[in-house]
Amino acid sequence: MKKKTTKRDKVNAYISKHPNATATQVAKATGVSYNYCWSVMKTPNKEVRKEVASNKTPRFRSEVLFTAEQLVSRDREEEHGNASDNWKAISGLWSSYLGYDVPVESVPIMLMLIKVARLRQNKTNVDNYVDICGYASLAAEQVR
Repeated sequence: MKKKTTKRDKVNAYISKHPNATATQVAKATGVSYNYCWSVMKTPNKEVRKEVASNKTPRFRSEVLFTAEQLVSRDREEEHGNASDNWKAISGLWSSYLGYDVPVESVPIMLMLIKVARLRQNKTNVDNYVDICGYASLAAEQVR
């Protein structure tokens, strides 16, 4: 009896053949929703989890950084637009709400602190670490 192909199988098969594909491209090619593809793509695969379990941490570190890179330079920009433009808008809104100036370069730092606060509740949520890496790279971009 042949095993039924799941959505995850379809997405992983496409990703293995097209490792640089964005979630949008994967969704279009597989007929699976963008959100599902993005979720699968940001979750370390079975091999990475096995390596982490066997204490081969350099591979996992690379996977975390690779995932952050995918998010900040491909998928997120397609979905949400240019990060610098978003930081300016967020800075303006926060400044207006708070009644004092919030510098643009503070926005990704503040977003990192949100993720740090979330880690206090769940230190094992890899997504928070990935997001912190992404925000750090965007923060560096703001000050160069």
